[in-house]
Amino acid sequence: MGYFLSASIDLPIVLVWSVCLGFNIAMVISFVLRNTSGVFVSRLFDADALTPENAKTLGELGCNGWLLRRFLKNESTLRKIVFVANNDNVLPTVEKNGKVVSDFETARFYICDDGLEKANLLKKGKLGWWILPLFSISFVILAAIIDWLMPIFTNL
Repeated sequence: MGYFLSASIDLPIVLVWSVCLGFNIAMVISFVLRNTSGVFVSRLFDADALTPENAKTLGELGCNGWLLRRFLKNESTLRKIVFVANNDNVLPTVEKNGKVVSDFETARFYICDDGLEKANLLKKGKLGWWILPLFSISFVILAAIIDWLMPIFTNL
C-alpha cells in the first residue's frame, strides 16, 4: 500500500496522452461512420435511386454490412436522408426464431428530395484510407512534442 501512496503521477503528461488517445479513438469512429454512410449514399446516387420507383435493395447496391443495417434502423440520422420505398417509410419486418426483426433483404431505399443536400455532403465525405494513419501519427507526434516540452515550461 505504501508504494501507491508514494507514487507520483505527472497529471499534465497523463492529460496530454489521454487527449491524444481520445482524438485517435474519435477519429477512427468518425472515419468508419462517414465511410460506411458515404459509400451507401454514393451507390444510391450511382444507381439513380432518387425516387420510390427507382429504389434499390441493399443487395442490389452491394452494401449489406451489419453496421449499415444498424444505421438504417427507424429513427436514425441516416434515415432522415434515405427513405424506404413504401407508403409509411417504415422498414418491413419478418419473424425469425420467434422475434420480429427488420427485413433488409426486401427493403428498397432511395434518397428523398428533402435530403439531397445532406446526401451530397455525405457522398463527398468519403475519405481516403491514408488519412487515418496520417492524422493518427500526427496526433502522437504532437503529444510526444508536448510531453518533451512540458518539463521546460512547468519548471520555469
